[in-house]
Amino acid sequence: MNLLLDIGLPVLVHYLRQNESGGALGSPMVKSLAHRIDLDGLISDLKAPENQLIDVSFKNVKTLDQRVKEIIKLVDAAAVDPSVHALALKITKGCFDATVCQIRKIESYMRTNFDYSQEAGEILTDPRLLFDKSFEGGDCDDLSAAICALASSLRIPCRVRVTGESKDEPTHIFPLLSTDKDNTSAPYVAMDLTLKEPLGYDLSQKGQQVKVKDYDI
Repeated sequence: MNLLLDIGLPVLVHYLRQNESGGALGSPMVKSLAHRIDLDGLISDLKAPENQLIDVSFKNVKTLDQRVKEIIKLVDAAAVDPSVHALALKITKGCFDATVCQIRKIESYMRTNFDYSQEAGEILTDPRLLFDKSFEGGDCDDLSAAICALASSLRIPCRVRVTGESKDEPTHIFPLLSTDKDNTSAPYVAMDLTLKEPLGYDLSQKGQQVKVKDYDI
């Protein structure tokens, strides 16, 4: 219930009405709350062609911490959206709140429905724009945000790991999810959808890249 109350009563009422009339995913409410952020100011028009309700903002950021902060903002907003929580529950049906089961089903859903694609500049897409099919995929930061939004909506702790060729050259980001939401000492497992590798594959532990920094969400 806290997830619903956090977004405010007007939005909750709107969501319930949409749900009664056939579902909230893809609704104007979801799209009007979703954002894309052009961090480099390279792209002039970021709106989905068929959707004029997406808010677009342009921000110049200078540090890695600032970039990841914007990703975390998108994750936090999506995680408390009732439509995202409903989707997460649907995806993980049958897991009965078992964390590893939920993680595996989130991975399967993401790999089945979204493709990894590179983009010009640094553009961050609100996870809700993937979930309502406004976009069919994204780059590493978009997929990481979507995974963490689903996980966070189910109380699964999530962090993102930034890696690169060296400590001074961050080039990649992927999420790490707790294997037991009720145990703060539980190990985290990597879910890197940019690689065709099994759950748990962490390229920073395989010697392919070095870990630059981890960020808790």
